[in-house]
Amino acid sequence: KLPFELQSAEAILHTVCNILKNDTEELEAACRKYMEGILHSSHDVDPFMILRSVKDAVQLMTNRVNGYVKSLNRTLEDDEDMALMNLSRLLTAPERFIQPVPQHVLDEESDEPEIILEASLQNALNLLSSLNILSGQINNAKDLIDQQQDAIRNRLLFANMTISVFTLGTALATGVGSFMGMNVPLPLDGPVAFRNIVLGSGLGALLMSGVIMLGLMYSGTLPRSHYRRKTVAKLQFLSS
Repeated sequence: KLPFELQSAEAILHTVCNILKNDTEELEAACRKYMEGILHSSHDVDPFMILRSVKDAVQLMTNRVNGYVKSLNRTLEDDEDMALMNLSRLLTAPERFIQPVPQHVLDEESDEPEIILEASLQNALNLLSSLNILSGQINNAKDLIDQQQDAIRNRLLFANMTISVFTLGTALATGVGSFMGMNVPLPLDGPVAFRNIVLGSGLGALLMSGVIMLGLMYSGTLPRSHYRRKTVAKLQFLSS
């Protein structure tokens, strides 16, 4: 059975909390929808642009809730302000509010307003926790996109290196034209000399490419298959 002024204050705080809660839930649903679309590649827009816009919206909402929390904390830290919220007591017991007001009187008169403010503060802190979790999910989505793009870049680099190695091996076979174009007697002279030299040069180029690839894999420049299988097995074990 609270007095009218405290019921009014509680109704106002409850209304403000509901507005912030509804806005937070709407923002949370929209952010999750956008992040799911990004992770499933259903958006044609740059994912980092979407995440930046979503993060700005979350930060703006966090600032709103933080402002509400700070205003409640300022009031909760001042016992005199909470005691003066009892307007009915100012009329029925004005002698208790004669300056200087004793601390025990302030404690007694601020009990009910403090309960109302603390209940509203707890609701606001719950909203802040939800916003912090949402901000963490956005950061995780950004990290996941970074990892996906890094994996794509690594595959492109691997393909580029493989093509370069085979190009190097094939370039060695171009010496065939140089050797065949020179007026130097060859021990493979005969009707099938050109075929033998071309086949031998091609096999030599493939062998040279394989040796270069094995050397790069052994040095750690290129990933080795058994290392990759071990890494996948460890990741599966950790995820389970």
